[in-house]
Parts: sequence; C-alpha cells; structure tokens
Amino acid sequence: MTGEAFPTITVVVPVYNVAAYIGDAICSLQEQTFSDFEVIMVDDGSTDGSLDVARDLVAGDARFCFLRQENAGPASARNRAFEVARGEYIVCLDADDSLTREAFARLVSFARQHDLDYLDFSAHTIYESNDLREVRDESFYEGRRDIDGVMSGPELFCAFQRNREYCCALWLHFFKRDLLGQSSLMLKEGLYVHEDELFSPLLIARAKRAAFLNEPLYVRRVRGRSAMTSGRSMRNVASMHEVVQELYAWMKVHAVEFDGAFRAAWAQRIAELRELACADARSAPVDELVAYSEGLPPAEQFDFELDVVQGMLRRAEFYGSTTWRVGEALLALPKAAQKLVM
Repeated sequence: MTGEAFPTITVVVPVYNVAAYIGDAICSLQEQTFSDFEVIMVDDGSTDGSLDVARDLVAGDARFCFLRQENAGPASARNRAFEVARGEYIVCLDADDSLTREAFARLVSFARQHDLDYLDFSAHTIYESNDLREVRDESFYEGRRDIDGVMSGPELFCAFQRNREYCCALWLHFFKRDLLGQSSLMLKEGLYVHEDELFSPLLIARAKRAAFLNEPLYVRRVRGRSAMTSGRSMRNVASMHEVVQELYAWMKVHAVEFDGAFRAAWAQRIAELRELACADARSAPVDELVAYSEGLPPAEQFDFELDVVQGMLRRAEFYGSTTWRVGEALLALPKAAQKLVM
C-alpha cells in the first residue's frame, strides 16, 4: 500500500487454514467495480500454506497487506487489522467467503448518500452439500424484512429486535472507522466463537446515523470442517455465557444514556443469548460443565448456575435426564427438591 491518500475502505480478512477457499475471496475483491480499498489479511497461524497462496494470488497488487501471528483466534486477528486500518469505512470478510462485484460500490454510494456511519446489509448463502444445509441453515441472512429510513444505531437495533431479525455477523456491517476510536471498541480476545455477539451490539449502539440495505452483497459459504459446522461444544457455552455477562454489565453502566425502548431491546437480546447458552449446555458433557463452573470465581459461578444451569433445569423435558445430574453436581439440591420434579 503506497501513497499519501487514505483508501475509502479497509477490508479486514482473518486467515486460518483456508488455502482451498481463499482464492475465491481474493478474486471477489480484485473484481470489485469500486477499487479504492486496502485489504489487511492477518494469518492466524495457518498450517496449510494459506498465506503463501494468498501472496501468490495478489502479487503486484499493492492494495493487499499481510500480517502474521501465532494462532490466537479470529478476534485477535481482526483487532490487529483494526489497529492499522486507514480506510474511512471498514468491512470484514471471512477468507472462505466472497462479495458480489458491486458490493463496495453499492455500500459506499448508499452510505455517502445518506451520511451514514453504520450500514447493515444482507447475505446470500451457498452450501457445499445438501447435508450441510440441514446442519446449518443460514437462509435467515437473506430473509430479513426491510427497515426503511435513516435512524440512530439504537433505533435500528430496536427495529431488528422487533422483527426478531438482528444479525451480529461482523461481515454484515459497513461502518466508519471513527466508530472504533470514539468508543475504544475492540473484539474481546480469547473468545474463539461468539465474539461478534458482543462486539456488534456495542458498535451499533454508538452509531449516530444508521440504516439497513436489504441487498445480498455478501456471499456466505457453509462448508464442512469449519468452526461453524463442527458442532456445538462447551466452548460455545462458555463463550456465550461470557458474552451475556459482558452485555449485561455494559448496559448497567450505560443505561442512563438510552431510552426505554433500547434498554428493552437489549434485555430481549440478552435473554435470547441466554437461551442459546442453555441449549448448547444441554449437549455438553456433564464433567465439562462442572469443571467450567468450578473454575469460576464465586460470583461468576453463581451467575453461571443461575443463567445456564437453572435455565436447563427449568425445561421439564430434561428433568430426570443427564442434564438433571448437572444440577445435582453443581448445586447439590436437596433430595426433597429433586422428588418434586422427578
């Protein structure tokens, strides 16, 4: 990347073992009809030569910059790119996905026309097999209802929540780089999954002028052996619980800054995420749930038992099952209480 002028867009691309797919992502960038952008690719300790493949594909294209780090997860990789981004706007792209040819032209035009600092948009999903569609159906990305007009970020968040159609995916946000600086936003490192569930609401909450462009400009690939299709695990439970705690704590501090509608929408979102954590916990091994709880400080252990463990136990279909034994192990409920529900 050379020259004094800053690019209009910074594209943030974390890279981890995607040598077979990264060519499609790069091709979709090089074929953009709007060309004033920089691409920051951060290799997160790939072991399949992904970085070398990418370098070869973009040889001579000064818009592409490459960074490398030891494997630390996508949150860390994106944060490194955020730190050196120079664009007026930022957009994220996963290295196994792609963008339509008109994506940048459409996003820049719409954002500038309406003087936006935050723009949400839609995606189209492709599946490597019909089986994967059943495992992870992502049709909701292109099935959301229109939301007309320009509004504040909190108002847009409320509109999405009213429709039950809020999407936290980082690659569906087109936003001004200034939003990161104004609110000191970074992705929480150490969360290998669900980091967007925390970052994205905090981002939209700070937007002054926001809108939803309901056009599928992003092409999402659902493939085998990816982080999103490898099954739910204790990692999902722990990360989602941490996200819930962070969102709750943030609103307790900032509640006075927002109206009741936004606070209610935020509470609704937290409740939805708690339900997801409980759903994942149902399939997690009992010993892993117990070990995770026992490893928490007492106050956080209480929160986990209240939000996740009791959330499972309140579901009648799991009483008497393996899930109930998690409650026994964690809470040591009296035998009399057990008899009431078994």
